[in-house]
Amino acid sequence: MTKPRDPPIPPDAKQRARIVHDLETNLLVEAGAGSGKTTALLQRMVALVSTGTADVGALAALTFTRKAAGELRERFQQRLEDAVRAEEEDTDSRHHLQKALDEIDQVFIGTIHAFCARLLRERPLEAGIDPGFQELTEETSRELTQRFWTIYLERLTDRDDPTLSVLLGVGLKPERLRDLFFTVSQQPDVHFPGDGGARPSLESIQNTSRRVEELMNEAEALLPADEPAKGWDNLQVRVRSLAYLRRVRDWTSDIPFFDALTLLCRRRSYTATQYKWGDDGAAKARAKALGESFTELVAPESDARKLLEDWQTHRYPLALALAGRAAEAWREERRRAGHLNFQDLLM
Repeated sequence: MTKPRDPPIPPDAKQRARIVHDLETNLLVEAGAGSGKTTALLQRMVALVSTGTADVGALAALTFTRKAAGELRERFQQRLEDAVRAEEEDTDSRHHLQKALDEIDQVFIGTIHAFCARLLRERPLEAGIDPGFQELTEETSRELTQRFWTIYLERLTDRDDPTLSVLLGVGLKPERLRDLFFTVSQQPDVHFPGDGGARPSLESIQNTSRRVEELMNEAEALLPADEPAKGWDNLQVRVRSLAYLRRVRDWTSDIPFFDALTLLCRRRSYTATQYKWGDDGAAKARAKALGESFTELVAPESDARKLLEDWQTHRYPLALALAGRAAEAWREERRRAGHLNFQDLLM
């Protein structure tokens, strides 16, 4: 009969042993999924109480989800029970383990947000919050945030706040900044740089505008009157959209022009499907050259692309200022109402 082989010794056996035995040192353990981090954590927790290094009420094990916390609590209790049974004699270790079992309700095993909430409930006055604060679920927090944004814009409108006219002066509709407001609100620990740039010069706008006009005039003259059998190509689709914008809005004003330029620069390149622009060779050649000209216009280092970036850089701090003000007002509103979302608990 062949004697079974002992399991191989893992290459990090020394580090694993240190987790269990070096109980006076704070350790950071980094390892991949399934490598045994939870097992090592449980071993360390049991070792802390069995050696008398810590009472069970002084332990805190934090997880990402409530499900994981429930599973960890069950496994910790099972480990304690197994360790008590393994101690055959009435030793100090057995006494510590049994005491931990008797007081297991005092251990904290839960999510980081639950841990923060526990600390805040113990010391609400020091934190400057309502002792009876309510924790907002993710869904409720999202709903209340959306509602506040609507109410906040209504307040600005009622007060005829000058911020609104400033934003409209650069073509920004405040209601379209909702996502930016959400981003700033959900990341209070992030610093969003508010540096901007000067408004693009009239000369640079006119130079690019003339080139766009030239290409549009050429494209519209070449564009078929009827849709090709297999549909418009990507250049035709964009030319038709821009032609409509040019008819309904005055491109001599910078805001409508930048809206058109934004639409144009959403693609990195334009390719004309030549047979969709005409049957004769001359039309096909002109269509190919037209696609190349539009592609050159919106190239990453082109003047048009640079102009659009300058315009967006100029508008960014104006948009960020409104989002930041709204986020701060929303934080104060939550504090007054005694409502804390997940970020509030952490901060």
